[in-house]
Amino acid sequence: MGQTYQNPVPQIGNTSGLFGDLRGNHFHSGIDYPTFGDGKTPILAVYNGHVSRIKISATGYGNALYIKHPTGYTSVYAHLHSYNQKIAQWVKTKQYQLESFEMDVFPGETELQIVKGEIIGLGGNTGNSTGPHLHFEMRNSRTEWTCHPLHFGFSVSDRAAPTLNSLQLVEIPGHGYSEQFLSKKTIYGPNIGNLLTHPLQLNGKFPHPSKPVTISHPAYIELKAADIAAIGGASGIHRITILENSDTLFDFKIDSFSFADSRYINSLIDFSSGTKSYRCQRSPGNLLPCIRAPKNNGLILPPKDGETKEIKVWCRDFYGNAVGRGFVVAANNQGIHHPNISPRTHGPNKAIALKDLHAEAYLDPWTLYDSISPDWQFFNPTNGTVSQKEIRLFNSSLPAHKLYRILLLADHQKLKPSLRSKTVLECLGKEGKKSYHTGSWDQDWFESSLKVFGRLRLVLDTTKPTITSSYPAQPIRISRGLSIIARINDQQSGIKEYRVTVNNRWILAAYDAKSNLLSIPISKEVPLGKQNILIKVTDHVGNSSSHTIAVNIQN
Repeated sequence: MGQTYQNPVPQIGNTSGLFGDLRGNHFHSGIDYPTFGDGKTPILAVYNGHVSRIKISATGYGNALYIKHPTGYTSVYAHLHSYNQKIAQWVKTKQYQLESFEMDVFPGETELQIVKGEIIGLGGNTGNSTGPHLHFEMRNSRTEWTCHPLHFGFSVSDRAAPTLNSLQLVEIPGHGYSEQFLSKKTIYGPNIGNLLTHPLQLNGKFPHPSKPVTISHPAYIELKAADIAAIGGASGIHRITILENSDTLFDFKIDSFSFADSRYINSLIDFSSGTKSYRCQRSPGNLLPCIRAPKNNGLILPPKDGETKEIKVWCRDFYGNAVGRGFVVAANNQGIHHPNISPRTHGPNKAIALKDLHAEAYLDPWTLYDSISPDWQFFNPTNGTVSQKEIRLFNSSLPAHKLYRILLLADHQKLKPSLRSKTVLECLGKEGKKSYHTGSWDQDWFESSLKVFGRLRLVLDTTKPTITSSYPAQPIRISRGLSIIARINDQQSGIKEYRVTVNNRWILAAYDAKSNLLSIPISKEVPLGKQNILIKVTDHVGNSSSHTIAVNIQN
């Protein structure tokens, strides 16, 4: 790149997560550096620049800092425990101006200048983090695409080849039917050895296994593999290449991506089972740029009678360390079962509109990855339902790439006008997980937007959020510099706002959504002496709760 960047955690040579790891609904967009303790490890600026963005959230990246560099790239530091004194004072002033702990602000170019190697904060565990670490990214400042940090000279200890744990051959009816399995054959994995596949040599020689694998229908390879460079577990693969004879059948190489494209991961993995495996084919609605499938969209077609195909599977890490296995495919023409497959009416490029007396659904083009014939079922309402019908739209194991619109007709006999504002859409999705979605009214029709399929109905959320603490009713003595801790929660529509005041004046409180903890630092903004700290929490449909903690604040 022409510049020398400073490692953000110089004493750490290993990672706990690599760029491109398979995560829930997204690819991992950076490198994770373990920090071995919350609030103890200094985090360094990798190059000169200025703080261009500060985002503080109870979820996501938690305490995050963005530094824009004159090189054309922006470095991102997420899950921080705290910022350095200069940045922390700027942040606190802004939080009191906005009267909000959570914020997403963009300082001017001259407000917070940063030099290479400056300690910008301490590593932490804020936001959606499962343990203390720094999530580090390098983004193109113009496009906002995130780029593989190892391209910028950041290094990790990685001299071992990835591991290839299993190979399956998945037969399907054809392109656009990737989730409709006709058969799944495990051709490599525990207790199978080299019977059907054989290790590949880097010299390219193809050692023939003892017997071929037979297929009757188009098939793709589903594999489980991992790069063992990460501490405490394996990470995703940088590149997967599959060759059919001498032709490239499938090539996946993840060096950069836009966040708008990251959700295409749901077409690459086996979404229905949640298995973090790579399905080496391109569905017609998967537009992920880092996938090339120039031949048959990655599908292996049954060979002609008497012919075979040599298949080579290679997995490589960033440094080119490689592992590969090969096998031979032959046609199975004996006792072939030709399933009765109805042609699907809608490709991913087509919009879908479903209308009924009780419900409507609208999907924009490119909402789905595979072709489909639109399908929904209607059910009589069960206990707690305030819509005229419950519906099941498609299958809960079908992934959606973007929001779709759903409208349900309310049962006005069950739904009092005073409770319309408390209505939410409940979706019973994959593995029985419930999610709740707010919306808007048009006469007796309730409209919402969501990215999951399943059984849908309208229900009421009349339950107030909960606020609990372990403090007694009488004032507790507490010194400045310590914190008051409370737990806040909401089981349906979710917490929209939390507000903490003393004498009707807003004071700062930090919320961590994963633990439901609200931490109220006793700072100089809180007056000395006996005070009542009032906590008010409101959910997304307006239910609210209040809780008072009596304190006697000492210097």
